[in-house]
Amino acid sequence: MADKQIKDYVLKIKGKVSLLEPVELDNNYHLEIEGSIESVKDKSEHDGTYIRYYELEPIVVNLISNIGKTIKAKDPRSWSQKFRAKIKFQYDNSNIPYEFDSVYETIYKYLIAHSDELFNLAIKKLQND
Repeated sequence: MADKQIKDYVLKIKGKVSLLEPVELDNNYHLEIEGSIESVKDKSEHDGTYIRYYELEPIVVNLISNIGKTIKAKDPRSWSQKFRAKIKFQYDNSNIPYEFDSVYETIYKYLIAHSDELFNLAIKKLQND
């Protein structure tokens, strides 16, 4: 089967974000989004071509007002999702000969084995803040 002829590429933004402060009605805002592509779908145009739809799930969102004020949104991911993303970023930017899942499992085993020490470090950090 020949490769599909893609006529157009469309980015759909899904979900919602919770802003940390209100915005003003009838104002224009510049939107900055960091997100993850969650799905790709091709839709036939019934003429031999397709439109490819990418669905983006926002992770970090900033609105910038027309006077330059930045309004941040809460990161909707859980702490474990943020941790996995951080480890995946480090993995992707390294040149190690191991599978990601093996590295991630080894890190989690280390965290569990040293959870008492990590717990005490967290308590000390909270007391010093």
